[in-house]
Amino acid sequence: GVGVGGDGGGGGGGGVGRGGCERTTVNELILIDRSVDMVTPMCTQLTYAGLLDEMFEMRHGQLKHGGLKVSGLDDEDPVFRETRDKMFLGARTWVNAALREIQQFRDEQMAEADVSALRGFVSNLKDNFARMTLHASLLEKLGTGMAAPAFVARQRIEASILDDTLETQALSDIIYGGDELTSVLRLMCLRCAAGGGIAKREFDVLRKEVLNTYGFEHIETFARLQEVGVLFEKEDRSRSAFATSRGPMRLLVDDASKIDAENPDDTHFAYAGYAPWSCRMVEEACSTGWRTRLEDRVPTIYVRQALQDDGSAHDVVAKDIPVRNQSKTTTETPRNVFIMFIGGVTSAEIAALRFIAGRDGLRIMVGTTGITNGTNLVNTLRNQD
Repeated sequence: GVGVGGDGGGGGGGGVGRGGCERTTVNELILIDRSVDMVTPMCTQLTYAGLLDEMFEMRHGQLKHGGLKVSGLDDEDPVFRETRDKMFLGARTWVNAALREIQQFRDEQMAEADVSALRGFVSNLKDNFARMTLHASLLEKLGTGMAAPAFVARQRIEASILDDTLETQALSDIIYGGDELTSVLRLMCLRCAAGGGIAKREFDVLRKEVLNTYGFEHIETFARLQEVGVLFEKEDRSRSAFATSRGPMRLLVDDASKIDAENPDDTHFAYAGYAPWSCRMVEEACSTGWRTRLEDRVPTIYVRQALQDDGSAHDVVAKDIPVRNQSKTTTETPRNVFIMFIGGVTSAEIAALRFIAGRDGLRIMVGTTGITNGTNLVNTLRNQD
């Protein structure tokens, strides 16, 4: 399972990492700075917990959005625990099936059930399904939001950015279509992260369109985003690190409609066709080591070697570190892997890591400075006046 430490926005998982007393040996320690993968948080999460965060700003298991107020979305909620990491369609299918099972018992078996069966039904309903209608309602609200033309348009643009087929006019269309400024900036940042920047001519056009549409006070917003390096002009025609990694690391699927929403076979489910780049790095690091598979596929990653022979410490490139035998363990005891995200992690990335843990027989613990998404990252830098 995956344990989550830190800002715990979507609740933790099994295993260590939720402030417990259990002591364990960490076999692998992986530190991921958010700047290594800015593509993932700028994409829209499509797991149940991820969508709740995207649309309703879920924090610490609570939703406060407009008139909607919900709490207790954590491990103590059995319905949420079962559905949080599923794709939206998978979560809705699971909830609808559970509701049908309850209704079927009421309609067909309740009249003939003995006292013991009735008590068992009521107890199970109270313990496990008391919040079923709440989640059905939340899923309905999410479905309505996902059907909105603006959401559909953003999804289409995200997909075209990731596979490098974006038409220049697409971003201009959503600007003049009246979409929220944060959504526009998020897509521009995604374009920079995935494509290695935006060509100067196109960048100037988009900047002018944004300022004319949303106000010239956002000159400051552009300056802030450029200062931290999430919005920038493309300096040359070289391929970005993401573009180089896209094929070899199988970051995209050819047809997202073929993903099994209920029983996925890879981490592409987390973003409905895109496997989180950060999680792919974790997969490779835990299976074959950095040198064999990650060399030349990801941005240069430096590892601090804390204890050298002379007692000093210095940085070395990760691909220069000798490869250790990291093949999957043959014992029944799972390897303990602690992953620290510096700069935040998304709920969908946690879902992908839980999937990896279950599939590969690992015990993954996640620490983070916060649960985040692209909207949060952009809003911390944009001019809110």
